[in-house]
Amino acid sequence: MALTKLTDADFDKVVNNCMKQVNLKKVAWSIPQIQIDLVTPLLGIWNTRYAVTQNKKLANSADREAKVQARNKLSPVFGDFIEVNIYRNRKMDDAAIISCNLELRSKTLTRAGKPKTTPQMEYKRVQAHGLLAYYKQAQGEDGTSKRGKPKGVGRIEINCKLLDLKPNSETKTNDDLLHANPDDFTKHISGTVSPVEISFLPGDAGKTVLLAARWISTNNISGDWGKVEWMMIM
Repeated sequence: MALTKLTDADFDKVVNNCMKQVNLKKVAWSIPQIQIDLVTPLLGIWNTRYAVTQNKKLANSADREAKVQARNKLSPVFGDFIEVNIYRNRKMDDAAIISCNLELRSKTLTRAGKPKTTPQMEYKRVQAHGLLAYYKQAQGEDGTSKRGKPKGVGRIEINCKLLDLKPNSETKTNDDLLHANPDDFTKHISGTVSPVEISFLPGDAGKTVLLAARWISTNNISGDWGKVEWMMIM
C-alpha cells in the first residue's frame, strides 16, 4: 500500500483502523507489544494534529504544518510496522490483512537475490537521545544517482548495541568492539526511507552505541553487514 499517495482522510482511516485491530488481535497474531509501541505515540500526535485542522475556521498555517510533520514522522514507522508485522506475518491470512483495512498484495513476487553490496552510512545526533541514520549506495554502484537503495533492495536493517565505554583504537580491547558481530546486537531497526530514526531512552544519554547496517532484498534476503561504527548518545 502506497501510504504517501493517500489523502489525509484516507491515511487517518487506514492507520487508526489498522492499529485498533492490531491491538485487539495482537496475541492471536503474535505481534510484539514493543513493535506496537513504536507506532502508538506517533499515532497519538497525528490524531491530535489532524483533529485540529478539521476545524477550517480555527486552524491556521502553523496547525497545518504541524499536521504535515506529524504525518511525515508516523508514515515511515507505520509503513515498516505493517511490512514486518502484517504482510510478513505467517499467522495472518488474507482475511486478517483485510480486517486491518489494508490492501492485499500480489502473490507473484519478483525474484531478487542476496544484495551484493553494503550501504554507506552517515549517523547524526538529534535531541531527545536519538540518531538519524542516512544511507546511500556505495560510490560507483549502478543507480547511485537515481535511488538511495540498489535495485532489488526493499529496505535497510540497522542493528545497535549500547556500551558504557567509548571504543578507542589505541587499546586492543576497545578496538575489538568495532569487530563485534552485528548479529549479536540487541536493538534492531528497519527502514525504507532515508534517514531512519533511531531512538534511545533518557538514561542512555552519554553512552556509546555500536551500529551496523545491511541491505534486505525485496524477497527478504539479508545482505552482508557493513562496517561497525560508533556514536555517542546525547
